[in-house]
Amino acid sequence: MPFIINCLFRLFAVVFFASVIIGCHNLSTTSQNDRKNKAYIDSLIDISKQLTDNGDFVNSKIKIKEAYSFSEKNDILYGKINSCYLLCNAFYGQEIADSSSFYGEKAISYYDNSEEENNEELKKIVALVYTRLAILYVETGNYGISYRYIFESENLVNGITDAEFMLEHNGRLAHTYYFLGLFKEAQKYYNNKLALLRLNVTEYSGAMYEQGIYRDLGLTFFNLKDYNKAIVYYDSALSKLSPKPNLTDLEAKSYQIAIGIINGNKGQAYAAQKKYKEAIVELNSNIKINSKVGYDNIDATSSLIALANVYLEQNDFEKFKATISKTDSLYNARATNVYYNRMIKIKALAYEKLNDNEKGYALLKKFIAWNDSSTSSFIKNNLRFKLNKFDTEKRNKIVDNLNKETKETKRRFYLILALATLLVIIAILSIFSVYSYRKSDNKLRRLYKQLAQNQSALENSNLDMQKLVIEKNNILGIVAHDLKSPLSSIKGLTMLLDAELNSKKIIDEDIARFIDYIKVSINHMNSVTDDILEMSTLESSQTPLVMIETNVNQLINNIVMLFGLKAKEKFITIVTEYSGNILFKLNEKKIERAISNLVNNAIKFSNAGSKIIIKALLENENLIIQIIDQGIGIDEKNFESIFDRFTRSKNIGTAGEKPVGLGLSIVKQIVEKHGGTIHFTSEKNVGTTFIVTIPKTV
Repeated sequence: MPFIINCLFRLFAVVFFASVIIGCHNLSTTSQNDRKNKAYIDSLIDISKQLTDNGDFVNSKIKIKEAYSFSEKNDILYGKINSCYLLCNAFYGQEIADSSSFYGEKAISYYDNSEEENNEELKKIVALVYTRLAILYVETGNYGISYRYIFESENLVNGITDAEFMLEHNGRLAHTYYFLGLFKEAQKYYNNKLALLRLNVTEYSGAMYEQGIYRDLGLTFFNLKDYNKAIVYYDSALSKLSPKPNLTDLEAKSYQIAIGIINGNKGQAYAAQKKYKEAIVELNSNIKINSKVGYDNIDATSSLIALANVYLEQNDFEKFKATISKTDSLYNARATNVYYNRMIKIKALAYEKLNDNEKGYALLKKFIAWNDSSTSSFIKNNLRFKLNKFDTEKRNKIVDNLNKETKETKRRFYLILALATLLVIIAILSIFSVYSYRKSDNKLRRLYKQLAQNQSALENSNLDMQKLVIEKNNILGIVAHDLKSPLSSIKGLTMLLDAELNSKKIIDEDIARFIDYIKVSINHMNSVTDDILEMSTLESSQTPLVMIETNVNQLINNIVMLFGLKAKEKFITIVTEYSGNILFKLNEKKIERAISNLVNNAIKFSNAGSKIIIKALLENENLIIQIIDQGIGIDEKNFESIFDRFTRSKNIGTAGEKPVGLGLSIVKQIVEKHGGTIHFTSEKNVGTTFIVTIPKTV
């Protein structure tokens, strides 16, 4: 027996050690395969980068797509994420926004659906994807998504100390904040880059890279209208470009181009201070350097336009015309579409100053025509406000059609009302005859009273029916108008998809992309119905609102941040005033909706350069929120109907904004659901104050 046990023990030991050896071998083999796969993917990416450096963008993208296909086939997460990121970058560089966002979002999707949240290499790639998309969404006007991706990116890089990565990441964030118009935030990240450079020696170290940061800081101060500080930073940038021995011809040329650009920036800062003599010297310095063949002709064009504006300010029209004409020859030789776009706009505004409206308008139309065929430029939306008056004919046709429908609806309503009235009269006569016949005075009086009540109820029903008809027409009008665009997009995409399928040239990636685009259009249609559903939910729900203790100061600050860009576009300042840190029980989501509607209206009906004040205080345990604007005010004749749904008292905003007519009605319902009240005071062309009072919840 002991002999058998001993044999079994030895057999178990042999099997155990054999399993360990086989497991280690398999693990080693898997690890070696992972390294080989990663090395192969990196080799394809390196070849792609070399092709990009040589200007061969087509074959560069082919190599990245090879890396992507290989990674998909072998389910390699690193390869899928990295190749999608590089494709996102490549399409961004070619200004193909849709394809860039498609691959960027795909990279994020791979990461979110993986279990590699703590893999630092993947975190760095995805953080750069977020920053690239943040910049892209700013350029295409999707500010809310851009903000969210900035925050996602910042969360991912917490704890990462790789200096070269953090330099690139900070640079991207600074760039994004700059184009968001948040110049102080941009300064923070530019200064972070300087601090990293001083602490670490990286591939980015060097005079050219450092001068670029100083120049960018100067641009932020220029946009903040602190022109003296801007010039100080421009001079710091120039100090980094002092002559150095043993520079190659290419390095010397890069130094000269950079010096010219900074001189041009200084010239524009001097021009803003009306120091025209200094401005002319600096701008001419840039033009002299960068108008040469092979130099930065784009920046030279920008300086030519700035110089032309200086002559315009001095009423030297001959020099203005001579200078502005040089931009055409310099542009036609070497500029790009992005700067062509900018040059047209600046020249158009210059012609406007010369009271040459015909030329100015022709250039603005040219500007919009170019933008309509491009993939980006959120500036076009602002220019459309300037040209909105030229679309009045189209709007008038829509209004005429709506008026015809309204007249037809009224005609039918009055016909029904006349028939109903006739029936009532017949009923009254019949009843009167019956009771006269019976000669029963008491019964007659009772029945007559009942008849009067029924008639009143009928009249009230008719009035309710009239309101329902009007609201139905309004709802149909809104839905038909706002759903037409996404429905057209879906129709076009499905037709294109069908054509591609018939031609058998389409691939799975393209099908997925078409489906994604269709989803975007469907999501847009869903958002159109939000206001109508909110109104319907508030009316039909009998369930009390869920109240939680909410930081009112933070809630209002979030709203101010969301509307910051919209206010900035109209040069409106939003100021908040609190009586301490206010904690109050309310339904945060609903109140946020109500206050957002009031702030949106305040911006909509305020003039450029005005101020909006938001106050919050506690008074006798009641929460009081005031939104005070300096806008166009409300006509006294509209005071009683301002909270009605689809009110006819709605006005066009000061920048041509078109209202729906549901906002204030929703606000009133939300406040009343809290047991509160809303009222307002207003004076024409002085401003309006809305006051929301919410009682303490027991």
